[in-house]
Amino acid sequence: MTSEIKVGLFAIVALVVVGFITLRVGSRSFVSGGGYEITTIINSAVGVRSKTPVEISGMRVGRVKKLELTDDKKVKLTLIIDEDVKLPADSKTLIRSKGFLGEILVEIVPGTPGTPPLEDGMRLAFDGQTGDVNLLLTEFSSITKDIKAVSSSLRDMVAGDKTSPVWNIVNNLEQ
Repeated sequence: MTSEIKVGLFAIVALVVVGFITLRVGSRSFVSGGGYEITTIINSAVGVRSKTPVEISGMRVGRVKKLELTDDKKVKLTLIIDEDVKLPADSKTLIRSKGFLGEILVEIVPGTPGTPPLEDGMRLAFDGQTGDVNLLLTEFSSITKDIKAVSSSLRDMVAGDKTSPVWNIVNNLEQ
């Protein structure tokens, strides 16, 4: 066997191994079976994509399969949940941010023990968004505007009109 053939065979084997590892890590369903599908309707899919992780108590139990826009302009998420994970039918979903950089994930909050389990095709209730950096920035912006309005009002009361009661109090304190 010539060295060119050996190098060629080595390259093919290496590509097959890399391909297998990529499929195994990136999309577990290709190699390790699927799971069951459930859906949930959310208000905003900012940051949610196909293959976004689904977790329960910090443990990955599935992924987002697809996103669809509903007639009332909400987003329907189809989730694939690992077969070995049995959830009560009254479980709920949250969209939350993991860490400071804002990696988005779908969190399932398990329902009442003893409730019949979720089955393929069932829908979970949506319980809101938590820890979203965009929500925090919007709230911070609103607070900043309020602080500016209060400080502007105080400045006008103290420095503006020399007949205002606040100006008189400050002036009396200086004397």
